[in-house]
Amino acid sequence: MKKGGVNKMTEKVNKKNVLLSTWMGIGATWFGVHMGPGTASGRQGATFYSSYGTWGFIMPFIAMAILGFVVYLVVEYMRRNNLNRYIDFFNHFFSPYEKFFSILFDILFFFTYFMITGAALFTGGQILSDQSGFPYMVSVLLIAVISILLIIYGERVVRIANSFMTWLMLLIIVLLMIFALQMPENQFVANLQEPELAWNMKLLPGALMSAVVYASFQVTGCIGSVASVTEGLKSKNESKKAAVFGWLSNSVLLLMISIMHFGLQPYLGEQMPNYSILQAIGKPILYWAYVILVELAVISSIIGMNNGVAKRIDKYVKIDNVLVRNVVINVAFLAVAAFVSRVGLTAIVNVGFTYLGYSCLPFVIIPILVIGYKKVLKNKSGEPDIAAKEHLAKRSTI
Repeated sequence: MKKGGVNKMTEKVNKKNVLLSTWMGIGATWFGVHMGPGTASGRQGATFYSSYGTWGFIMPFIAMAILGFVVYLVVEYMRRNNLNRYIDFFNHFFSPYEKFFSILFDILFFFTYFMITGAALFTGGQILSDQSGFPYMVSVLLIAVISILLIIYGERVVRIANSFMTWLMLLIIVLLMIFALQMPENQFVANLQEPELAWNMKLLPGALMSAVVYASFQVTGCIGSVASVTEGLKSKNESKKAAVFGWLSNSVLLLMISIMHFGLQPYLGEQMPNYSILQAIGKPILYWAYVILVELAVISSIIGMNNGVAKRIDKYVKIDNVLVRNVVINVAFLAVAAFVSRVGLTAIVNVGFTYLGYSCLPFVIIPILVIGYKKVLKNKSGEPDIAAKEHLAKRSTI
């Protein structure tokens, strides 16, 4: 074989290895979790970035850098200690105070569940109501029933489709941004000359705080997901690659949404800005692709969140029949989430997500950074956390 042929074959193998690598899988998992109904609807982007003018082009990179650093500390700690389950990371990393943080994290998790699931039900219910003419709560009920049936009988199908849906939704966001910039009413260039929107220093403190809050309320779902796919990481360099890839892909996603919104300021007041912009663009294929994918993303988010709830409280529900117990748990929690959805997506994101972010900052972000400094950054040799293993071993014998 000619030397050029060998080089081409090697190049193909290397590209394939990159696509199948653990570090890219971690970054892609983080991206998939982020690309949920709240992001796809545009409400999160409008609240935390687009409302701050041109600062919204920079703040996504700052928010995702904070979250990316947390991701690095998590996956690198798991790699060094040969852990591959979130609960194992939790117990080792927060040892010897894992019981305190366990209670704290459960409280934050349930708050996160009701905010995210409520937002998902609102997004899916409102869009389904628009298409079908059904009352809003009937649409929410249909989505809840479909989600429960899939939790019981078809969860595997949803998991297989998740990755496919995520990248299709990304393509739709790209196309949506391109078409939005071409809308006659788009004032992107004019707004760059507007002092209230272009690098207004009065907006900077709020924009920075908004970026921190955004990273904070994303943290529980993000680290819970990436912690489950760390098996196979080979080096500290790969842990860094995972964090950088996730940082870049998620930042660019938010940047595109900010660019789309910047020239269309009147749409920022809508419950679902991206959906409203899409309706104004008037591209039927793009519109129906978005509608279908958002509905699927809603169901996928509900299934993921409900599985987390079921695992946390399953042992406390005294029903012997596993199927009945699972249905009861899911129906009960979805009923409360449906009630939360009634307040509307704007209230959930602006108020609920903001308070969640303020709560997660001192109780999740800062503890991970402080402990991570000691157990990961300061540990130059990369040795396993022997003290944590000894503490947990003693606890298990008590």
